[in-house]
Amino acid sequence: MFNLRVILTGLLLALLLPAVSIAQSKKELEEKRKKIIRDIAATGKMLQKTTKTKEATYDRYLALQNQIESRQTLLQTISAEMQAADAGVDRNMMVIGSLQRDIEKMQVEYGQMVRGAYRRKMLTNPLLFILSAENLNQAFRRWLFLRKYDRFRKQQADAIAFTKAVLARRTAALEETRVEKEQLLRTMQGQQSMLTNELSEKDGMIK
Repeated sequence: MFNLRVILTGLLLALLLPAVSIAQSKKELEEKRKKIIRDIAATGKMLQKTTKTKEATYDRYLALQNQIESRQTLLQTISAEMQAADAGVDRNMMVIGSLQRDIEKMQVEYGQMVRGAYRRKMLTNPLLFILSAENLNQAFRRWLFLRKYDRFRKQQADAIAFTKAVLARRTAALEETRVEKEQLLRTMQGQQSMLTNELSEKDGMIK
C-alpha cells in the first residue's frame, strides 16, 4: 500500500535536493555569461571608435585580441550551460518516468481496492454491511473497517492528485529546459560566426 506521507517525502527529496545544486550552477553560469557579454559590448564600442578615427592601430589590435578571448570564454560558458541543460533534461525525464510509474501503481491499487469493496458489498450499502453482522462485536469491527477504508481511499486519491500535479510541473519544466537549450544553441552559433569574423580581421591586421 502507498502511504501519502512516504510519497510526499520521497518526491520532495528527489525533486528538491538535486534541483537546488543544478539551479545554483545554472545561475552561476548565466551570471558569468551576462558579464562576458557586457565586457564584449564594451570592447565592441572601443573597436567602433578606433574604426571611426582610423587611429591607434595597436590599441585596436589589443582590443580585438581581448574581444576574441572574451568571445572564446563566452563560447565555453555557453557550452557549459548547454551541458547543464542536458543534465536537467535527463533528470526531468528520469523524475517524470518515476512519477508516471507511481501514478500507474496507485491507480491499479486504488481500482483493485474499490472493486474488492464493491464485491463484498461494503460500498453499495455500508449500513446494511454493518447491520448484517452476526453480533455487536462484529458490527463494531465492520464500522471501524469502513472508517479505515474511507481514510485510506481519501489518502490514495490525494496521493494520486498530488503526483499528477508534480508530474505536470516537471513536464512543463522539461519543455522550458528544451526551449532554453535551443536558445543557447542559437546564441552559440551566432557567437561562433562573430568569432570567425574577428579572427579573420586579426589575421588581416597582422598581415
